[in-house]
Amino acid sequence: MRKVLCAFLAVWIVAVSVPVCFAQVQQTPQIVETVYPTRDVIVADAVLTEPPYNADNTGKEDCSAILQRAIDVLFEAGGGTVFLPAGAYRLCSAIKIKPFVTVAGDWQDPDAGNDYGTVIVADVPSSDAYNPALFNVGGSAGAVGLTVWYPDQSVDTPVPYPYTFYIDGYGANYMLQTIRNCTLLNAYRGIGACTEWKNDKYQCHEMLTIENVKGTCLCEGISNYNSADVDTIKSLHFSGKYWAQAGEKYNAPDISAINEYTKANLSAFILGDLEWPEFCDISAENCKYGIYFAVGPRASFSGTFFELSLTDCEYGIFAEEKAVMHRGRQWGYSVCNSVICGEKYAIYDNNKSVVMLTNTITQGRVKGRNIHREKASTDQYTLDYDKAYEKPNAVLYVVNADKTGKTDVSADVRAMLEKASAAGGIVYLPAGVYRLDAPVTVPDGVELRGAGFAAGRDQSGCSKGTLILSYNGYCNVNRVQDPLITLAGDGSGLMNIRIHHLLNCPRDESGGYIPTTPAVSITGDHTHVIRNCAVLSSVGFELKGADDAYLSRNVGSCINSFIRAEDCKNLLIEGCLQNGTAIVRNGFASVNVPELQNWLTEDRIFDCWFVPISRLNTDFLAIKNCENTVVFNTFIYGGRRFMLAENSSVFVCGVGCDGQSKDYYTYTFNNCDAAVIGTMKSTFDGHDGTRSYEADHASKLKIYDRISVDLVYNEFTVLKNCNKENEDNLTAFLQPIYRILEFFGRLFTE
Repeated sequence: MRKVLCAFLAVWIVAVSVPVCFAQVQQTPQIVETVYPTRDVIVADAVLTEPPYNADNTGKEDCSAILQRAIDVLFEAGGGTVFLPAGAYRLCSAIKIKPFVTVAGDWQDPDAGNDYGTVIVADVPSSDAYNPALFNVGGSAGAVGLTVWYPDQSVDTPVPYPYTFYIDGYGANYMLQTIRNCTLLNAYRGIGACTEWKNDKYQCHEMLTIENVKGTCLCEGISNYNSADVDTIKSLHFSGKYWAQAGEKYNAPDISAINEYTKANLSAFILGDLEWPEFCDISAENCKYGIYFAVGPRASFSGTFFELSLTDCEYGIFAEEKAVMHRGRQWGYSVCNSVICGEKYAIYDNNKSVVMLTNTITQGRVKGRNIHREKASTDQYTLDYDKAYEKPNAVLYVVNADKTGKTDVSADVRAMLEKASAAGGIVYLPAGVYRLDAPVTVPDGVELRGAGFAAGRDQSGCSKGTLILSYNGYCNVNRVQDPLITLAGDGSGLMNIRIHHLLNCPRDESGGYIPTTPAVSITGDHTHVIRNCAVLSSVGFELKGADDAYLSRNVGSCINSFIRAEDCKNLLIEGCLQNGTAIVRNGFASVNVPELQNWLTEDRIFDCWFVPISRLNTDFLAIKNCENTVVFNTFIYGGRRFMLAENSSVFVCGVGCDGQSKDYYTYTFNNCDAAVIGTMKSTFDGHDGTRSYEADHASKLKIYDRISVDLVYNEFTVLKNCNKENEDNLTAFLQPIYRILEFFGRLFTE
């Protein structure tokens, strides 16, 4: 009764009292100090404990209405970050994190201590339903730095609750939701995405991004269905230790009691019909099911796993019949550098789909119809999951300029960047639409940042956040022009900025476009380019002589290359994506700029973009004369190549390429030392998927876990001085023999 009354009061306050208090809230961006170390400087547009919100952070009062109002106000203002300082915040009702808004806290890694920082006290009604979730996360929105605790949870008499974090995919909630640096102390259900199809409510999403989430869950860790494009899951860990080590303050039970319950009840990863998901550094222990592949409403699972650990489980991996995709009997999932343990079965997957295991230890029985093991050592290939880069000084310079996109604000931005050059810091562009007619340069130790603290892209019907319209760099006039934004300074950065070369929007099927200078040029060392978007430029991000650069969570759609690098060392690219939908899914109709009206629509994207432009021109990653380039969790739809590399050393892991040109290889290596692990390709070009890669005689190539639609299983562990054209012809010739051997092999197995 207490919780029902609490929820009723929260709704009443939102409906009646709060609008009166906060109707004229003015957002004042500020840098906030945190108790615990952060990789980034946090810029908050609203601080929940400060006026006008003045939320209680002792855990005694319900903060639901205040937090929801702060989110709503920011959403109406165009987006941004609501910051919750360290403390306890009681929530008695569900919260909707609207598109382009981030709810951020002060997070202590639970492996570093149990003070936790910002703690959400989830005092919500118990229910065995999926929803309402504690946090429903919208598109280009995020939950960052939160620790969630359910005070009435007990391992002796478990209390069911809906999901802690949920993605419904409706409308502007469809793409690119972020859950990062969060702890689930004792959730019943942790993270859910589009599970309501089981209740006859169709839901779909794309690009769910989970990064560095840890916790104890009793029933479900993550349950994820109907992703139409590329979820990236990095550093997601489920273990009973996170509740057990929380201490008396959080009603922590003994670890043995938690393990006994989760071993009988927990499904850590329930994975439904996900297309092209990329998993790395994920783990679960003491579960009934480590991974449970489930049948979904639309498609079936296909994906890659790198550094997966499933231990002390009843089933390490269990797959329902028809849960994993098997186009041509050769599509499925790959696992590399992993450990899978199950008391009943390490792996039980009796589908026709391929299961590729490379350098993977299994403890327990393995049952499957198409499981392939590669014992080659790949221990030397590792990834940096928590890349450190130079943080700017905690000094904020806010650009106060026209935010309608109607007048040129280049001079305003340039003036503020010059002002920041003396001491370094962050030049902040609050949410809005900015027109730039001339280029700007970011100096040493300065970061140019837009609104929000989560990855962002335009959503259908919604283009909030920080959007730059580029009227600079179109090369159809006889003069040399500079890139729109140049990171010339060492330690400079770009974050949460979306750039559109709007004059390049295709209007017909001719394939015509105006060549442009790069949206972003990077020449300084130790730079970071994070959570940005580049659309309709010839090159999105160009690096020249830039050492130790870090590019993460950048999305968009460019003409010649999304990322082009030359003469660079130690380049790290992760979580980046190109798809032509970045052109057409937007809210430009509500932006009063003439060039944005009558924009290309999604029903014409193939005729006007993919077929005449990107499949003929776009090499997603173009790498030349680069040393030690690492690429992971990265994807392109509808390009010419995934990678063109020359005179370089590269490591590629957990990537995908869909809808590619029929006339080019996915990878082209010329005089390269390259290794590729976990690469997926889908094509309808009639080549049976054999055009996966080519390497010249001077290249050394190692490739593992290559999956292509309609490609008969074959694996080339080491290719040195190879002629790929002859190898492809041989593969195609031997396909019937491979299929006969496969048939009799299955008979023997069964």
